[in-house]
Amino acid sequence: GALLTSGFVLQFFGYIESYALLFPGLLGFLIAGGRSVRGASVLVPAVLLGVLVSLHPVMVALWPCLALIVVLRPVVSVHCASGEVALATAMALSVVTVTIWATGNTIGQFLEGLGRDPALPVFAEPGFREAYKLLSLAHALDLINALLLAAPGAAIAVLIGTRLPLTKDPVFVFVAAVAGCLLCALSVANPAIGAFRDWDVLALPALPLTILAAIFVSRRFPGSGSAVALLVVGSGFHTALWGAVNSDAAATEDRYVRLLQSTSLSEHGRAYGWDSLGSVRARDARHGLAREAYEAA
Repeated sequence: GALLTSGFVLQFFGYIESYALLFPGLLGFLIAGGRSVRGASVLVPAVLLGVLVSLHPVMVALWPCLALIVVLRPVVSVHCASGEVALATAMALSVVTVTIWATGNTIGQFLEGLGRDPALPVFAEPGFREAYKLLSLAHALDLINALLLAAPGAAIAVLIGTRLPLTKDPVFVFVAAVAGCLLCALSVANPAIGAFRDWDVLALPALPLTILAAIFVSRRFPGSGSAVALLVVGSGFHTALWGAVNSDAAATEDRYVRLLQSTSLSEHGRAYGWDSLGSVRARDARHGLAREAYEAA
């Protein structure tokens, strides 16, 4: 219930990007990884990781989780563990290579995509494609806003007093590691077109965070259906409101224009944003407004 009412599900309601494919893939990786740490084959999460990396380069951040699966599995010899890590890595790399080839691309193009928008600068001044430095308040606020929109359940879990349970449960540790890896990767990544437009990829940690929130609530209030209901209903209410706000096309365009004018954006992001708006207006035969958008770009 918590997953079906989280903000990221809006990507399955007419959203034009393909990021929605990452969420069932990530959920499959979490399920397969959870089974693997309890003794099932490590090859299934390896194959799923290969597919995920092929869909979006940010999923490379989950590679340490593949090794973690082997570490968390029932006790085996160091020799066997090393062999499992090597086999899983080889399998994931093979899937990445085959998938890239099957889609008509090359490894070079994939690697070029990895380096197109490198990490945000730590000390250097932001350039044409960066809106801020890594350790800036504006960057932190953008990340927090994206996570609150996509993972309201995690915020509710904190507000109702959930404490982090210290547990050695390998499944819990694995899910927490997936959330941590995605958060770290997206925290240093550069949202070149603006965090408010990159919300789809910034929402990826919301899935494991929501699962962790459900675990936290169930363990903090064992046998309490009201706490779980609060998590699910609260998340659903938030997501329904967000969807309703976005259902008004005119109001959404006005909000988009205000964000282009006022939010933290790089020169590239602002110009790209105006150009995208101009294309939409031109498609709808609003040529005067399209010209204004193109001029702003």
